Amino acid sequence: MSRTSQNPSNTSHPILLPDEPMMESPFPPCPPIPVASGPVDLIRPPTDDREHKYLTLPNGLEVIVVSDPKADKAAASMDVGVGHLSDPDNLPGCAHFW
Repeated sequence: MSRTSQNPSNTSHPILLPDEPMMESPFPPCPPIPVASGPVDLIRPPTDDREHKYLTLPNGLEVIVVSDPKADKAAASMDVGVGHLSDPDNLPGCAHFW
């Protein structure tokens, strides 16, 4: 059974994708991401005087919160620690969903 994908042109014919990847990755699988097993000491530059907190949410997501009272804006970022080499064999392109 073939999978289908969005067709970039506006025709009514779906694009058929192969069931199996077309080539094997020449790279070994990525190692698992280490998980903290206790308190974490964050290594920061000596010029960073902002307050940092490390915590783990109930769903297992590890979070670093940085408080900067002098900042006039808030921001957030996320590092998922995976890339295309972490794709499951049967779902290429889906590594970032795991």
